[in-house]
Amino acid sequence: MIILTLLEIHIHRLSDLQTLWVANPDLEGSIRVWTHGTLPNNSTPNPFYGSFGYNYTSADYIIHNGTGTISGPETYDGFIPAGQSFFVAMLDGPALTTNANFTNSMRVRNYNTQFYRNSTNEVQSGQEQSRIWLDIVAQSGTVSRTLIGYIEGATYEKDRMFDAYTKTSNAMIIYSLIDSEKACIQGRPLPFDSNDVVPLGFKVSTDGIYTIAIATVDGIFSNNQTIYLRDKVLNLVHDLSANPYTFTVNSGIYNDRFELLYQDETLGIDQVENFGIKVITNENIVIRSGNEQISEIEVFDMLGRKVNHYFSVNANEFSLNEKRSKQTLLLKIKTVNDNISIKKVLF
Repeated sequence: MIILTLLEIHIHRLSDLQTLWVANPDLEGSIRVWTHGTLPNNSTPNPFYGSFGYNYTSADYIIHNGTGTISGPETYDGFIPAGQSFFVAMLDGPALTTNANFTNSMRVRNYNTQFYRNSTNEVQSGQEQSRIWLDIVAQSGTVSRTLIGYIEGATYEKDRMFDAYTKTSNAMIIYSLIDSEKACIQGRPLPFDSNDVVPLGFKVSTDGIYTIAIATVDGIFSNNQTIYLRDKVLNLVHDLSANPYTFTVNSGIYNDRFELLYQDETLGIDQVENFGIKVITNENIVIRSGNEQISEIEVFDMLGRKVNHYFSVNANEFSLNEKRSKQTLLLKIKTVNDNISIKKVLF
């Protein structure tokens, strides 16, 4: 990561950012702007080199590129004034060092007062864009955010101007995936395709309960386009536009559990009563289906681990052979007509 402070050069809007990145082809097409959002204090850990009484928070910056700003749609106006520190990253590749080149054509007059601040004056590029800012939230309230945007000029592949990459060095982080690469900002093409599916990954450092939630949206997502989250472990689809999604997980890195999608391709957790299925808990767990015979039942714990699988049930009522452990279980119930219901029980 290269730290730069501009003395006279001001970058203005996407068109001039493109000029900057064309002039510097070895740099990733994004900037990380130092926010100075938190004061240095004596509880912030020391950096790798040196020991100081007070330290800045190492993640105290925002990321901005052709897709948008990771902190939200109205938090950065797109200008870099004199004296504003920012970071740029080199592209992965054989080059070990490079020079960052600036020219007079990148200067803009009369925009030297827009030092980074929380603002409602974000400069828009005039491009068509529809974007989703997505959070993962720990029980402690700690938040990590990622941005997925549909914007002119972006593709499904790796785009230097519209994708910003990240690593899993933070204790908690959420990101989208481009093949196997982790993106904190990902641009995807227009026109928007409601059949699109966006793979998501995340890292958490402690076991516990976490929530994935929409922070804000714009474009078509602020109108009638619903956003869904697919949990591939539990095989359910959740309407993320209506409610956040809460789940329990062990610490680790997960790149194959969640996907964003825009059509409800499978039956979700809110559709559990559609087939007249009821669950009764007494000495055992009893499942009754009023409309269709049950063909099979899968039992999961709240970590997404399968704890039992009942095949060839072929009955309208079935008693599960589960030990009472005072834990929450998810029951995936499939009927003979391949309809699926999800039930949550405490047993």
